[in-house]
Amino acid sequence: TLKADIQSMVKTFASTRQVAYKEYLIQSASYIESVYAKGNCNNLRTLKFNLDIFEHIFDLVRTTLPYQKSNISDITNYILLLSMMYCIEYRRENNEKKLWSLQNITRSWGYKVDTLSSLEGLSQDNTKKLEESKPLTENEILHNYTKDVRQKYFSNTYIYGSSPAMIEYLLSGYCSDDAMRKDIQTIEKESKHYETNEAKELYQSLLNFWDTDDDEMQDAVKRTLDRV
Repeated sequence: TLKADIQSMVKTFASTRQVAYKEYLIQSASYIESVYAKGNCNNLRTLKFNLDIFEHIFDLVRTTLPYQKSNISDITNYILLLSMMYCIEYRRENNEKKLWSLQNITRSWGYKVDTLSSLEGLSQDNTKKLEESKPLTENEILHNYTKDVRQKYFSNTYIYGSSPAMIEYLLSGYCSDDAMRKDIQTIEKESKHYETNEAKELYQSLLNFWDTDDDEMQDAVKRTLDRV
């Protein structure tokens, strides 16, 4: 089995791009490779399509948000993440309904899903038995799909929102600049819910306990108790 070097190919595909976009892709090559690994995608045609789609969006992000915005890099990377998720999933599934279902992955949707999952209180065995007892409806299939996609791409990432305009661009080849700018502004506004402060940093450390070093966790617990 031949496995393409995604990081190397990002740099190769970047070589013919305009300067700012070329520099951004080279800096982001490792990040792009990590997301493609999460998506279990090694398809170079998908990667090329993805980078073509994002080139125009990259310009829109930079002209929509003021350069002095401290979080412009985070917003750009987040919108790049959306583009990778949309492109990988659609090119694999070739299913427009599944692609459009990904616009539901928002911050409020994530809270709702997590809350309902906690309230159900069903064991995995019981859930499996219930699922086996009756066929899933189309809505349930799409719901489970979006949950799986969220877990795959957003396991250690904040959710700032989705972009219907980007999905439309991916499907039609036409980008509505006004609609895309509106999505960018909405995402930037949502990102303010996660502006860093000590309390949020501590919460994130405690939440991501699987990825937090023991010493870091001990310090986070102590600092949390001190604040309480």
